[in-house]
Amino acid sequence: MTKTYFGIPLNCANEHNAVNLAARLFLCPQISAEHAAMYLNMLSNESITIDKMLEKTDYVIPKFKESLENGEDLSAIMYNKLNEWNNIFTAPSKEDFNYLETNFGITKNDIFTKKIKAQKTLTPKDITNPRLMADYVKQYIKGQDDVIEKLAVTFYHHLDSINKGYTSHIKSSAILIGPTGCGKSEMLRHFSKACRCPIIRINTSEITPTGWKGLNLTDILKREIEIYDNPDKLKYAILVFHEFDKITHHGGHINNEKGNASEMDMIRDIMRLFEKDHPLCIESGKHFSSTYCELPIDNFLIIFDGAFYGIEEIVKKRLNLNKTIGFSSKTNDDNINYQKLVTEEDLIEWGYPPELLGRIGEVLALNPLTPETIFEIMKTAKDNIINHHIDFCYNNNINLTFSDDALQYVADKAYSSGLGFRNVKTILSKALNSFYYELSDNHTSKNRKSIVINKEYFKKLIS
Repeated sequence: MTKTYFGIPLNCANEHNAVNLAARLFLCPQISAEHAAMYLNMLSNESITIDKMLEKTDYVIPKFKESLENGEDLSAIMYNKLNEWNNIFTAPSKEDFNYLETNFGITKNDIFTKKIKAQKTLTPKDITNPRLMADYVKQYIKGQDDVIEKLAVTFYHHLDSINKGYTSHIKSSAILIGPTGCGKSEMLRHFSKACRCPIIRINTSEITPTGWKGLNLTDILKREIEIYDNPDKLKYAILVFHEFDKITHHGGHINNEKGNASEMDMIRDIMRLFEKDHPLCIESGKHFSSTYCELPIDNFLIIFDGAFYGIEEIVKKRLNLNKTIGFSSKTNDDNINYQKLVTEEDLIEWGYPPELLGRIGEVLALNPLTPETIFEIMKTAKDNIINHHIDFCYNNNINLTFSDDALQYVADKAYSSGLGFRNVKTILSKALNSFYYELSDNHTSKNRKSIVINKEYFKKLIS
């Protein structure tokens, strides 16, 4: 009985052998449609058996899969072959492609979709200079290239001192300024991974000055030592003072005694971390044999960050941009990032004493995320939240895809919330909750499902 597989009519008692041979004739780039027709004539004339043909083409499927795994692009060759195939036979059916995917893990997209050669993923071990340090972080953080490149020099100096076991005297601290959700914390996390050293995040609102009731800086560092169980692991730690803009108050001027004593005492505690050849002596916990341990604070890398909402008005005041002349209206400055124009003078106006600012190297302002940047993060940034959803579904035998218009809709919603990329996770969680609840137990099925989530899906669930 003659049946058609991959457009080829075959008369074979063993259906498995017939479809297997047809798949091989179709997939092999070196076997043209004319050659396949010739083999069919040989089979019909009984000058060759189907078993012999299977033996001669036994290499085809493994070789094709090897080419795919090596990133080889066979799409142009296979498209040309398909056109020739249609002139002699008929096009493979949906069932034929299902056979390839079920039995060999080769999809129609694998065969006909143009492969884009993926760029090599940088790892911390690849970093040998500041440029590679920046390239490593740029894999994960989008829209902040200028800040990443400047910080890369500081963090590379720190990495070099870690690798060679010395105290770097040329690395400098920095203040990172930027709105909520622009990537400050994520950027520092990836710089920490690049340096392969711990990051100690100190919430400024949590600390109190030494001698005051509450946790002081030494108490917090002691707590971190207990977590790491070994003070040597913190020898080259990165200290991040989070929400540093909250340590004082806008217009407080604590440097000329208009602020309160608590704020000035906290500033003094922090300035101690910049003293040279003065280790920080901390009471050890129960895990250590000695009562006290010393941390060589010269080896620390100190970074400050904060949103600094309102500092734009200080900048405008300094630049005389709030004044109007006659009947003229204020210039539309929605597209100007005034935080990029912040100077030491503005930070003094904010409330920091000059003696602290003199110890900090650079003031770096991050860009607020635009809808386009949020979209780019979801599409191209490594290890982003979209990839985690796709990986979860893949491990449950589902190929999950988000259409570009769906991701753009999420990006627009996250932007309008004012929370930057931080709101993307919330939006996805809300929208996909019912999807995951209704998810069938598909991980044991032989047939992998393909699900595409489009803009209309999000519009129904996210107003």
